[in-house]
Amino acid sequence: MLKAIGRLGMLVGVGMAGLAGDAHAETYEVPSNQPDQIQALIDGTIQTGDVIQLGPGLFALNATIDLRGRAFTLQGTVDKGGNPLTVLDGRGSFRVIKADSGEDEDMILRDLTIINGRTERGAGLYVYFASPRVERCRFSLNQALAGSSVCNGVGGGAAYLYRSNSCRSSSALLLWRIGYRPKR
Repeated sequence: MLKAIGRLGMLVGVGMAGLAGDAHAETYEVPSNQPDQIQALIDGTIQTGDVIQLGPGLFALNATIDLRGRAFTLQGTVDKGGNPLTVLDGRGSFRVIKADSGEDEDMILRDLTIINGRTERGAGLYVYFASPRVERCRFSLNQALAGSSVCNGVGGGAAYLYRSNSCRSSSALLLWRIGYRPKR
């Protein structure tokens, strides 16, 4: 089943269920002009294994995306070269994504560019006692008032990872156009 978020609210269309193991998984499509629908889906609709597929463009967020301990995929759109076309923008006002409710590797952030987060620590991504998977995401122009780019303790403009296994992902976090490959 494919569910799209449109101008008039939620529009439901029937599609292929996907792989046999994901027979009950749903995909929810969200266009860039409806950024508040991301949190609305997380808070009320999304189930384990579902996908929130974000369209291309700039999502000018009105608040932090709180993953709320859920296990789903938040996925952006990519171009033919695999470059993310989906941008989550904190508008220099707040943290962009927060994972502090025990999220594990079944919570996946994929193919996103995360920009303009601003807070004391973890401006782009705040991970506290959680371990979501981060795949092919780019972080840029995120400002932690406590300093540093990626840290496990203080600061973390791009990402703040405290007691987290997220850094053990096989994917690189791209920070200010500098590739970061975590130790295995």
